[in-house]
Amino acid sequence: MEQASAYEPARYSHAMPAPYAVDLRIDATWIVPVQPAGVLRDHALIVDGGRIAAIMPSTAADDRYAPRDRVALPHHVLIPGLVNAHTHTAMTLLRGIADDVPLKPWLTDHIWPREARFLSPDFVHDGTLLGAAEMLRSGVTCCNDMYFYPDAAARAYEVAGLRAMIGMPVLDFPTPYAADADAYLQQGFAARDAYKHSPRLTFALAPHAPYTVGDATWRKVVMYAHQLDLPIQTHVAETRAEVDEARANGGLDRSRGWRTWVQRVPASSRSTRCTSTLPTSSCSRRTAATSCTVPPRT
Repeated sequence: MEQASAYEPARYSHAMPAPYAVDLRIDATWIVPVQPAGVLRDHALIVDGGRIAAIMPSTAADDRYAPRDRVALPHHVLIPGLVNAHTHTAMTLLRGIADDVPLKPWLTDHIWPREARFLSPDFVHDGTLLGAAEMLRSGVTCCNDMYFYPDAAARAYEVAGLRAMIGMPVLDFPTPYAADADAYLQQGFAARDAYKHSPRLTFALAPHAPYTVGDATWRKVVMYAHQLDLPIQTHVAETRAEVDEARANGGLDRSRGWRTWVQRVPASSRSTRCTSTLPTSSCSRRTAATSCTVPPRT
């Protein structure tokens, strides 16, 4: 379905006696703006000062704008940047390691030992920079990241120019990054404070999973989510074994468990990112995160 209307902010909509100088014009045979729904044919996208200034028919743009640079895409569909809703970007440097084994042995026998040996700020920075380049090449312009040394990841995203929600990791066991849950939180908040003015970066609390973060630490995470109005991202119900274990411990019955934890977080901060391979999760994308609740199986 083609849509004839164009988009142009008010500050560019008034009649201009001469073409307005802008940074970039992109002419595409098809533009899919997503919102509003529809396809714009033979339109131009105008960029100025790092922002989209207008989308209008190419013939109208000829008289209204004088771009410094111009790109023609006669065989392309132009769409908004994609969002990678959950990633551990620096783990590009661990790609392919034991990728044919179940989650628990993959973590305990292969990934965690390697992280104990190799994990460092440089490792995270370089891996994040590589992953950011791969995402940009595939059309991803925003991601929801979750890994160690968030300050190193932030530096890499700044260099790459990629927007990111950076998870501040929390675990109850030591790693080269931090000794205990309080140290994880302290270092995460330090990274957040260092990059709080970055226009492309936001931060979230990132307790790893129910099997690596106990209730006492979860209470701290929820408390900070309340106090600082921060989103939470985590892993939950990734495998059937995890669901069975949680159910055996009373964690997924009708009155306890994840629904209870999510409800304790204020609605403004409730951007809990859940990864799940089971049909029990209900997820809907929200900007750079995903809101999820995990109802009990019936």
